[in-house]
Amino acid sequence: MKALKEAEEKKKVLDKLAQTDVRYRRYSIEEIETATEYFAESRKIGEGGYGPVYRCFLDHTQVAVKVLRPDAAQGRSQFQQEVEVLSCIRHPNMVLLLGACPEYGCLVYEYMANGSLEDRLFRRGNTPVLPWQVRFRIAAEIGTGLLFLHQTKPEPLVHRDLKPGNILLDRNFVSKISDVGLARLVPPSVADTVTQYRMTRRQLALSAT
Repeated sequence: MKALKEAEEKKKVLDKLAQTDVRYRRYSIEEIETATEYFAESRKIGEGGYGPVYRCFLDHTQVAVKVLRPDAAQGRSQFQQEVEVLSCIRHPNMVLLLGACPEYGCLVYEYMANGSLEDRLFRRGNTPVLPWQVRFRIAAEIGTGLLFLHQTKPEPLVHRDLKPGNILLDRNFVSKISDVGLARLVPPSVADTVTQYRMTRRQLALSAT
């Protein structure tokens, strides 16, 4: 009965977020197509499991547009989760959602000039080595962002897919957590008593060797 009650309460929260608490700019697919030059390859700056990411200008602001891949198995649910979570939270170490085109699964984020932490650690594009002072600061910022997620009300959030590729860096190397599409609402009754983790395919492959 207790678990059922918590599930019903969580559903009410999500329904309320989806229906009444919309805090993002809605873009039409025509606006996004024009800005990305119809998703030109020259505008593409990344590719993930969710879909490709393009750099462009919308409302005179440089942004990153993430596009739902049509064949993504859980893409639509991840899109809805991403919009619900990011449209309701603001934190200096969480990537800022600027807008979305729900009909075509497009998310519009602030543009992060220095790419991902993974790219900078591996020095892709022959970029300079990150100084240790910057690395320590990034680690502290990530911890701050995670603490914020874990203390979210009415229920804490767990990212479930935290990795260097999902940590983005702005032009000043300030780190921000992205890709919360796999974030999970954790019932208060277990938030402080149960340790949860998600085994990825890569981890499974490593454990098998």
